[in-house]
Amino acid sequence: MELQNTSHHRSAFGVSPRSRSIWGARTVGGFAFLVVWQALFQAAAVFGVTTYASVFFLPAGLNVAFLLLFGPRVVPALILASLIAGVPYWLPDRPLTWIATATAVGVGYGCGIGWYRWRMARFSNPSRTLVICWLCAVAPLTVFGNATLMGVAYYATGATHAADALHHASLIWVGDLVGIFTVTPAALLACAALFPEETRRQLPWLRLAPLPSIREVLLHTAALLLALIAVYALPHALSMDARLWHLLFIPAIWIALAKGLPSALLATSTLNVGNVAVATLFGTPIALPELQSLMLGISATTLILGAMATDRAQTIGNLAATVDARTRELSTANQALRSANQVLYDQSQALRQTLEDVSAAHTRLQETQQQLIEAEKFAALGQLVAGIAHEINSPLGVALTAASYLSDETEQIRVLARAGQLRRAVFDDYTAAATEATDLLLANLRRAADLVHSFKLVAADQTSDERRRFTLDECLDDIARSLSPLWQKAGHTLTVSCPSGIEVDGYPGALAQILTNLITNSLIHGFKPGQAGRIAITVTEPTAGTLDIVYSDNGQGIPTEHLPSIFDPFFTTGRARGCTGLGLHIAHNLAVRRMGGSITATSTPNAGVCFVLNFPRTSSSVP
Repeated sequence: MELQNTSHHRSAFGVSPRSRSIWGARTVGGFAFLVVWQALFQAAAVFGVTTYASVFFLPAGLNVAFLLLFGPRVVPALILASLIAGVPYWLPDRPLTWIATATAVGVGYGCGIGWYRWRMARFSNPSRTLVICWLCAVAPLTVFGNATLMGVAYYATGATHAADALHHASLIWVGDLVGIFTVTPAALLACAALFPEETRRQLPWLRLAPLPSIREVLLHTAALLLALIAVYALPHALSMDARLWHLLFIPAIWIALAKGLPSALLATSTLNVGNVAVATLFGTPIALPELQSLMLGISATTLILGAMATDRAQTIGNLAATVDARTRELSTANQALRSANQVLYDQSQALRQTLEDVSAAHTRLQETQQQLIEAEKFAALGQLVAGIAHEINSPLGVALTAASYLSDETEQIRVLARAGQLRRAVFDDYTAAATEATDLLLANLRRAADLVHSFKLVAADQTSDERRRFTLDECLDDIARSLSPLWQKAGHTLTVSCPSGIEVDGYPGALAQILTNLITNSLIHGFKPGQAGRIAITVTEPTAGTLDIVYSDNGQGIPTEHLPSIFDPFFTTGRARGCTGLGLHIAHNLAVRRMGGSITATSTPNAGVCFVLNFPRTSSSVP
């Protein structure tokens, strides 16, 4: 387990020690290849193996590639390669020139490319176009600095005079620059293909992906070589001038625009390498400076257009990805919105149905409540009828007894008179008894008539709900008299205190109903069983045109917590005794809606209750 953990350990850069060791071994091998290849190429130029070796100095491109990949630490290898390559030129006669020129190569390339790496690292995710434009700008300045240092080395060490040093510097500048545009692209592509992770780590700003396939490499190489052969061959057949070289732009630019930066790097390298090969085989009628300038222009244009095409494709791809992601988000949101709308629609339908059910239930409740209110009113009237009936039975029974006694006595007198046995003493006794019976009969019949009259008035008012003018004290007396069977039977007393002559234009039936409900409430809830209670009704006129009827009893009162709810419908503490909780609710509605006034209640536990009915003398409400 310990060995396995060691083998899978990774550094802070995400690269395992094994990968780093392999990369390090390949780096050492690459440095060795750089030294040997530059030395061999320089030796080939010295011995004249290739005519254009000094004009297209390919090792310069490899130098730049290694500096881009590994940074300034490659400078010692560059100096070593330059020392080895300079042996045939400068040793044993010019050791100072040998050392000076090798140092110039390391310093010139190390400073220029090192600054470029530092500058690119300062950018946050730069575009490929910016990276290539900076490279196309920095490369000429770097090679110019290297060529200047080498020219100064030639002249300072006495290897040549000033004019020749300047000539050699110009040749070095153009030749190295063409070599950079020839080898550096191919070297970067090779590293990206062979070591993708290490290349991305060393050159995070370049992003050479995706690489061209083998088929694309073969097709692009064949197209560019055919174009080169045509350019070199046609001037001999058609005697055309150097403008025919512009035909090279067509395939190179097409590859760059169609396939992007990786294929543009391949096209640039292939174009320059093929140019060296074809020029070596066929020769060229174009002067070397013109040929070099044309190749540099084609190379820079191809690389920049390839970078722009890749950035454009990436931008379009990112935009398409963003659009797709946004489309998916919007589609998901739209689906969620449709689902939410469906849920809301279902909820609204359910709510609508619920509202309809509630409305129907409310209508039924109102109808039931109205029926209960009417039933409560007629129940109170029924109690009144029962009480009146019981009260009338007493005087009617006495009257009936007196009438029956008088009838019997009269029949005896009639029989004695027919028989001629009627004496004066007997007739005088009969006359006295008849007078007494007649007085008793008249008194009891008058009492029954008064009860019937009061009941008739109160009952008519409660059932008709008509508005009329009435005298308040007479109306209160009639109400008290009609309800006397209720409170007298239980042993209670009721007193009415009202100034005489107060006329009211209103609804006596509503007033009778209110007082009936208040008295009934006191009899049921206010007094304890066996208690002889007192009920008082007092009338005052607090302001002109306004009357107060103060109703009070000395019962057990209403609990404080129940006071806010006593006028609510169906609120009762006596439901077990069959109470409906509508008595005070009806009284409140009649006081407010029918009489246009108000009713309030105050109570002290065990000290009774007090209701204050306030209403105008002339009602303005509409029944």
